[in-house]
Amino acid sequence: MNVISIKRSLREMKRLEVRLRFGDTPSPHPPLVWEKFFDLQNTGRGKYTLDALALMDRETYQSLIGEYWSFVYNELIGEMDFRAVRYDTDVLLRWGLGFDADEAAVKRRFRALAKRHHPDAGGNAEDFIELMRDYRKLVGK
Repeated sequence: MNVISIKRSLREMKRLEVRLRFGDTPSPHPPLVWEKFFDLQNTGRGKYTLDALALMDRETYQSLIGEYWSFVYNELIGEMDFRAVRYDTDVLLRWGLGFDADEAAVKRRFRALAKRHHPDAGGNAEDFIELMRDYRKLVGK
Protein backbone atom coordinates (compact mmCIF):
# COMPACT_ATOMS: atom_id res chain seq x y z
CA MET A 1 0.00 0.00 0.00
CA ASN A 2 1.06 3.58 -0.60
CA VAL A 3 2.59 5.19 2.52
CA ILE A 4 1.39 8.68 1.61
CA SER A 5 -2.24 7.58 1.19
CA ILE A 6 -2.03 5.61 4.47
CA LYS A 7 -0.76 8.69 6.32
CA ARG A 8 -3.47 10.85 4.78
CA SER A 9 -6.28 8.46 5.69
CA LEU A 10 -4.95 7.92 9.23
CA ARG A 11 -4.72 11.64 9.87
CA GLU A 12 -8.27 12.09 8.61
CA MET A 13 -9.44 9.32 10.94
CA LYS A 14 -7.72 11.08 13.84
CA ARG A 15 -9.49 14.36 13.03
CA LEU A 16 -12.80 12.52 12.74
CA GLU A 17 -12.32 10.77 16.09
CA VAL A 18 -11.66 14.13 17.77
CA ARG A 19 -14.81 15.62 16.19
CA LEU A 20 -16.94 12.60 17.11
CA ARG A 21 -15.79 12.30 20.69
CA PHE A 22 -15.17 15.91 21.68
CA GLY A 23 -16.96 18.12 19.15
CA ASP A 24 -15.76 21.70 19.35
CA THR A 25 -14.51 21.57 22.94
CA PRO A 26 -10.97 22.91 23.22
CA SER A 27 -8.00 20.73 24.14
CA PRO A 28 -6.75 19.04 26.25
CA HIS A 29 -8.76 15.88 25.64
CA PRO A 30 -8.40 12.41 27.10
CA PRO A 31 -6.10 10.17 25.06
CA LEU A 32 -7.41 9.17 21.66
CA VAL A 33 -7.96 5.58 20.61
CA TRP A 34 -5.99 6.57 17.51
CA GLU A 35 -2.87 7.06 19.65
CA LYS A 36 -3.15 3.52 21.01
CA PHE A 37 -3.54 2.03 17.55
CA PHE A 38 -1.25 3.98 15.22
CA ASP A 39 2.35 5.14 15.44
CA LEU A 40 3.37 7.18 12.40
CA GLN A 41 6.63 8.31 14.01
CA ASN A 42 7.86 4.83 15.14
CA THR A 43 7.98 5.93 18.78
CA GLY A 44 6.69 2.61 20.13
CA ARG A 45 3.49 4.07 21.56
CA GLY A 46 0.97 2.73 19.03
CA LYS A 47 0.14 -0.85 18.20
CA TYR A 48 0.75 -0.48 14.44
CA THR A 49 3.65 1.38 12.85
CA LEU A 50 3.49 3.00 9.44
CA ASP A 51 5.89 0.37 8.09
CA ALA A 52 3.68 -2.48 9.34
CA LEU A 53 0.60 -0.85 7.82
CA ALA A 54 2.35 -0.43 4.47
CA LEU A 55 3.12 -4.16 4.37
CA MET A 56 -0.49 -5.21 5.05
CA ASP A 57 -2.74 -6.42 2.28
CA ARG A 58 -5.94 -4.49 1.64
CA GLU A 59 -8.25 -6.91 3.49
CA THR A 60 -6.08 -6.95 6.62
CA TYR A 61 -5.84 -3.17 6.59
CA GLN A 62 -9.61 -2.78 6.23
CA SER A 63 -10.16 -5.25 9.07
CA LEU A 64 -7.78 -3.24 11.26
CA ILE A 65 -9.62 -0.01 10.44
CA GLY A 66 -12.90 -1.70 11.37
CA GLU A 67 -11.38 -2.77 14.69
CA TYR A 68 -10.16 0.78 15.31
CA TRP A 69 -13.61 2.27 14.70
CA SER A 70 -15.24 -0.29 16.97
CA PHE A 71 -12.91 0.81 19.78
CA VAL A 72 -13.71 4.48 19.01
CA TYR A 73 -17.41 3.63 19.18
CA ASN A 74 -16.86 1.88 22.51
CA GLU A 75 -15.12 4.98 23.92
CA LEU A 76 -17.88 7.22 22.61
CA ILE A 77 -20.59 5.08 24.17
CA GLY A 78 -18.61 4.79 27.41
CA GLU A 79 -18.25 8.55 27.62
CA MET A 80 -22.01 8.83 27.28
CA ASP A 81 -22.54 6.26 30.05
CA PHE A 82 -24.81 4.06 27.91
CA ARG A 83 -22.94 0.90 28.74
CA ALA A 84 -23.10 -0.44 32.28
CA VAL A 85 -20.05 -2.70 31.97
CA ARG A 86 -17.07 -1.08 30.32
CA TYR A 87 -13.64 -2.61 30.14
CA ASP A 88 -10.27 -0.91 30.04
CA THR A 89 -9.45 -0.40 26.35
CA ASP A 90 -5.69 -0.69 26.88
CA VAL A 91 -6.05 -4.12 28.46
CA LEU A 92 -8.42 -5.31 25.75
CA LEU A 93 -5.95 -4.24 23.07
CA ARG A 94 -3.00 -5.93 24.80
CA TRP A 95 -5.00 -9.12 25.23
CA GLY A 96 -6.22 -9.09 21.62
CA LEU A 97 -9.91 -8.85 22.54
CA GLY A 98 -12.57 -6.75 20.86
CA PHE A 99 -14.38 -3.90 22.57
CA ASP A 100 -17.50 -6.05 22.83
CA ALA A 101 -15.80 -8.82 24.81
CA ASP A 102 -18.04 -10.23 27.50
CA GLU A 103 -17.03 -11.63 30.87
CA ALA A 104 -16.74 -15.17 29.50
CA ALA A 105 -14.36 -14.03 26.73
CA VAL A 106 -12.25 -12.12 29.25
CA LYS A 107 -11.99 -15.20 31.48
CA ARG A 108 -11.06 -17.47 28.54
CA ARG A 109 -8.37 -15.08 27.37
CA PHE A 110 -7.05 -14.63 30.92
CA ARG A 111 -6.75 -18.39 31.40
CA ALA A 112 -4.90 -18.81 28.11
CA LEU A 113 -2.49 -15.99 28.97
CA ALA A 114 -2.05 -17.25 32.53
CA LYS A 115 -1.00 -20.67 31.25
CA ARG A 116 1.57 -19.03 29.01
CA HIS A 117 2.99 -16.56 31.57
CA HIS A 118 2.77 -18.55 34.81
CA PRO A 119 6.25 -18.95 36.40
CA ASP A 120 5.64 -22.67 36.99
CA ALA A 121 5.18 -23.09 33.24
CA GLY A 122 8.42 -21.27 32.43
CA GLY A 123 6.91 -17.79 32.13
CA ASN A 124 8.21 -14.51 33.49
CA ALA A 125 6.97 -13.70 37.01
CA GLU A 126 6.72 -9.96 36.26
CA ASP A 127 4.59 -10.61 33.18
CA PHE A 128 2.32 -12.86 35.24
CA ILE A 129 1.92 -10.21 37.96
CA GLU A 130 1.04 -7.62 35.29
CA LEU A 131 -1.47 -10.08 33.83
CA MET A 132 -3.08 -10.47 37.25
CA ARG A 133 -3.30 -6.67 37.64
CA ASP A 134 -4.92 -6.36 34.23
CA TYR A 135 -7.42 -9.08 35.05
CA ARG A 136 -8.37 -7.32 38.27
CA LYS A 137 -8.94 -4.13 36.29
CA LEU A 138 -11.27 -5.94 33.94
CA VAL A 139 -13.30 -7.86 36.49
CA GLY A 140 -13.30 -5.11 39.11
CA LYS A 141 -11.84 -7.13 41.98
